Amino acid sequence: MPLAESGIEIEATLTIVDNDFVLSGDVSPIPTLSEFHEIRLQTTTLICSFDCTKTGYVRKEYTYNSKKLPAMVSCAGQWAEDYIWYFDFNESIYDQVKALLDEKSINYELPNAVGMYLVKMV
Repeated sequence: MPLAESGIEIEATLTIVDNDFVLSGDVSPIPTLSEFHEIRLQTTTLICSFDCTKTGYVRKEYTYNSKKLPAMVSCAGQWAEDYIWYFDFNESIYDQVKALLDEKSINYELPNAVGMYLVKMV
């Protein structure tokens, strides 16, 4: 199941083909990376989320197995306006992922040595 146990996280896959990101999964539509408001780069995952307070934010309707996913999602009683996307990738392409994010001027955050996130502004 592409939805994590929490119910607010969607799991998908990231690969790189011809120097471009290929995002795949069972939920559709899959947003492009430039659509996300926050991206956190980890060694094997991009954690991507939206900020519904940003100008221009439009919530998409997602489907899985031809069934619409709930419009409002919750985890432990906390409601969220949109899902959090986890794009898993092979650790061997981490440097390529980072370089391609920089090349495409996509803002992302990196964890520091103690696991805190530092913002990478392009």
